[in-house]
Amino acid sequence: MIKASSIAGKVETALVKANTIMDDKIKSSLKLYTGPFSSILNENSLLAEKLKLPLCQDTGFIEFFVFIGEEVSLEEPLSDTLDTAVRRAYSKNPYRYSIVKDPLIHRENTGDNTPSVVHTFMVSGRELEIRFLVKGGGSENLSRLFMLNPTTSQEEFIETIANSISEGGARGCPPL
Repeated sequence: MIKASSIAGKVETALVKANTIMDDKIKSSLKLYTGPFSSILNENSLLAEKLKLPLCQDTGFIEFFVFIGEEVSLEEPLSDTLDTAVRRAYSKNPYRYSIVKDPLIHRENTGDNTPSVVHTFMVSGRELEIRFLVKGGGSENLSRLFMLNPTTSQEEFIETIANSISEGGARGCPPL
């Protein structure tokens, strides 16, 4: 049985790292970038890591992708454990609370950035793999819905997506 405290602790640490430390591949690319704001972006990355501040002011919401083996036994429902990790990471750090209890009527902020979004995939074996995205809230504001015919070609599909990105992509927060 996997203890909830073990999962929550590891996920909390990973959430803080994701919010404050730029991925090495992106950091390397950014060092080569010489365009507008390059020095500010590089300085932001260094300061965020050094001072444990968020890389972006929109720390958004957390979306988990969980691959859980059929033989895995957990101490409590995984969504509870993941929300504990989010609650701790967001309450101990200067991150924005972006989640509301009732988005349609009262829009009262939960004050701890929970509940998170959890997608669960059952797989064979005894492994538990947890991946996540820290998504700026703006990434959802530019969502699109397309009703394409089953006969739509791959080229038409790609063109539809590319047009959607070029029309609104610059206005949304990553990941796009």
